[in-house]
Amino acid sequence: MFRRFLRQIRLRWGCLLHWLRQFLGVPKKPAMQPSRDRISQPGPIPAQNGNAQRNLTASQGKAIMDARQLLSEISGCEIARSHVQNPNRGGPCSEIVATQNAESWAEFQVPEPWSGYLLKAPILFLSSNPSISNTEAYPMGPSDDSHRWNFFDNRFDGYWIQNGNRPRNQDNTYGRAVPYWSGIRNRATELLGRDAIPGLDYALSEIVHCKSQREEGVQAAINACATRYLFRLLSCASATVLVLVGRKALAHWNSLNMNPSLPRVPDRDGTDPQQIAGRLRRVVFLGHPTSAEPKLFSHWVCQTRMEEIRTFIRNA
Repeated sequence: MFRRFLRQIRLRWGCLLHWLRQFLGVPKKPAMQPSRDRISQPGPIPAQNGNAQRNLTASQGKAIMDARQLLSEISGCEIARSHVQNPNRGGPCSEIVATQNAESWAEFQVPEPWSGYLLKAPILFLSSNPSISNTEAYPMGPSDDSHRWNFFDNRFDGYWIQNGNRPRNQDNTYGRAVPYWSGIRNRATELLGRDAIPGLDYALSEIVHCKSQREEGVQAAINACATRYLFRLLSCASATVLVLVGRKALAHWNSLNMNPSLPRVPDRDGTDPQQIAGRLRRVVFLGHPTSAEPKLFSHWVCQTRMEEIRTFIRNA
């Protein structure tokens, strides 16, 4: 009885406070916003509970471990770090690393492994290399593996990128829509024939992972970076459809001399299904969303092939 009486008192007191706030025009207390430190260095990802861990098959567990290891190696690339620490060291990656003008690893924006759920997304868009922003809350050299996994794998979940195209900035605001991200979301929607969910229906990655403006330094770094990471990236990815975005990405892909070899991709209608990095896949070309070329899949892929690709994704 006494506990019931206390609950009634609390309820009535809460109602009274709510009425007073409305009467006096007191605004509702806003939800606590994450600090800038939270953006640059979020805490470790909570471990899965026992049931979730038991539900993982051995192959799924290995896939996650392989992806985490790869993400750690790309984002913490020892070659990029070495070039930052020794600017006069030559090599194919020296030019693209130098574009950031970072005086130390602490000031360097880490190479971008991928964005979105690589282990789930049925479509993987591959461009030449990621562009760079000086305002985005992006991981720097000292960030740890937990933060980087949180950032890159969960990047489209709404915190790091809002609405699939607006990056979270260092001042806790969201920037303007990034044309490339907007264009990719629209093209994924066109390809699937329904609204695409960023990060889940598609993931983004690049052939060269270091960031630069206007693809500076990519040509010199292409073979070194692709030889080191591309096949492993494709081996981790669940995507059954690979989309080469832009003429430069297409030319880079077709010029790579890798073992095992990659299929040569035409700019029209893509390839037939074939084994690539342990999975049956199709590869298609798409004009870059920010280029003067046609943007729609329908320009590069005929309707019959488009339906084949949709069926291929559904049946994977």
